[in-house]
Amino acid sequence: MVYRNHIQLLNYSFMKKIYALLGLVILLTTTISGNAQVYRATHSGAWTAGSTWDINGVPSNPCNACTITIAANIAVTLNTSTRFSGGTSLNIGEDATSPAALLIPNSGGTSFATGFNILMDVSNPTNLIRLRNANTSVIAIAAGTYDGVFADFANGFLAVKLIGNAPTNFIDGAPAPPPPPNGAPERSFLGGPATLNAQDVLPILLSDFTATLNNNVVNLAWTTAEEINSDHFGVLHSTDASHWQSLGIVAAKGFSSSSVNYTFTDASPSSGVNYYKLQMVDKDGKFKYSKVVAVQGSLTKGFGVFPNPANSFVNISVGNDITSEMSIRMISQYGQTMMQRKLAKAGGTTVTIPVSSYPQGLYMLQLVGSDGSKQTFRVMITH
Repeated sequence: MVYRNHIQLLNYSFMKKIYALLGLVILLTTTISGNAQVYRATHSGAWTAGSTWDINGVPSNPCNACTITIAANIAVTLNTSTRFSGGTSLNIGEDATSPAALLIPNSGGTSFATGFNILMDVSNPTNLIRLRNANTSVIAIAAGTYDGVFADFANGFLAVKLIGNAPTNFIDGAPAPPPPPNGAPERSFLGGPATLNAQDVLPILLSDFTATLNNNVVNLAWTTAEEINSDHFGVLHSTDASHWQSLGIVAAKGFSSSSVNYTFTDASPSSGVNYYKLQMVDKDGKFKYSKVVAVQGSLTKGFGVFPNPANSFVNISVGNDITSEMSIRMISQYGQTMMQRKLAKAGGTTVTIPVSSYPQGLYMLQLVGSDGSKQTFRVMITH
């Protein structure tokens, strides 16, 4: 009986140790799991190098609801593409004075997947980069096309570069042609103290903007690929592309993840070249300008040229009062005659000139009457 009690006592002691060990394992597992989304760079080096980070290792990719910190006196070089979602924050620096930096070099990448970039999901305003003091920075001076920090609207399908070099806008994962006149990068260097939110970008992505002349009026049409909190479009007109005046305002849909089409008519265009651009305004008052489009107004001799810019063809509308023979010449910016055609009794018709095979650039479309009079139009051809 004494022997049996002794065995039972030994078994009890052994099981107690096993339970204690299991409890420690559970505690450690819970602790590690609870800290799995907290990362801290403690050594200068590459983003993907384990030696750069503390015991929690390299930040997960994508990083969902992560807190990432680059410690004081540390510089981390971004060498991968990573996505921030669910309220992920990157804190650069830890105190009020010590330097810290995120460096973004040139990857030579040809897509978001092969670039050195951070794609911040715009659907969550707490996806952000925070620079703690005046000695902290994000440096992307040498960054390439797909390198930098991006506001990500649709998993790389729609994106706007917030830090890095031009181009700025991306549609269908590719630079959006042609770049807007203010298409220089938002910034290739960001110094602290500052907070960069994915929603800092103007929440309107313009995918198309055209101007065409029809029956002596100019029809403007544009399409947005994405709208978040947008308010309205201001339609601006100029005859010299330098001095602008407002023609009117078109209300925006406000919120849309699909294409939205808009139109506006200028019923009184000038007889020369008419330039148009859009002021895209959100509900917070922030705004940006679209690219500039141009169209030749109807001249006193009854001619009109459209579309301009052109892609596949250029139309020349000939007024009913044109009764004499005339010739058409298309001349490149280098003085080369690309085509020449004679027209007889063209009044009241529209002549179409194919231009899809022409190199992209500025051309002179010259109309020459039988009396030697000339009318010259500037035509921009883009592909």
